Amino acid sequence: MSSSSGKIRIRVTVPDEGVEVYLINGWYERVEEGIGGLEAEVPPGLYTVKFKAGSLIKEVTRLLTADQPNVEISAPELGFSSAAPLHQSSTSREYHQDSSVRLSRSQPEAVGSGSELFLFVRDLDGRGRTTPAVGLELCSIDGTVLVDLAETSEYGRG
Repeated sequence: MSSSSGKIRIRVTVPDEGVEVYLINGWYERVEEGIGGLEAEVPPGLYTVKFKAGSLIKEVTRLLTADQPNVEISAPELGFSSAAPLHQSSTSREYHQDSSVRLSRSQPEAVGSGSELFLFVRDLDGRGRTTPAVGLELCSIDGTVLVDLAETSEYGRG
């Protein structure tokens, strides 16, 4: 049921905590916003929920009436692309996820001290003509090559 104030409780859920959510009323005014979902009390009316994940934007429009109980709106599938092999991205491959987890836990190559850099380069089209690390080098600020990544990287499907 709607609350005694005549407003409707709306709860918006998303599959990932990084998804931005915007609640827009029928006059195209932003009513609420959140990251990882949102909850609000709104008067009856026409609302659009805008979901933003990376550069992908999807919208869901709903008419909320006074006789509705609490309303829950879930995000549509948000298959955004990502350079990293993130679980729900459109460019994710299971073997990339498995390899990135395994490699991120391995002993890094020692170059200097005090920090670490994890670089995961992948072949999204799957043609595998050569290692995707060809031509990648880690250089010092003066341009000295510290690591030729094509020579030191692991390459393959797993």
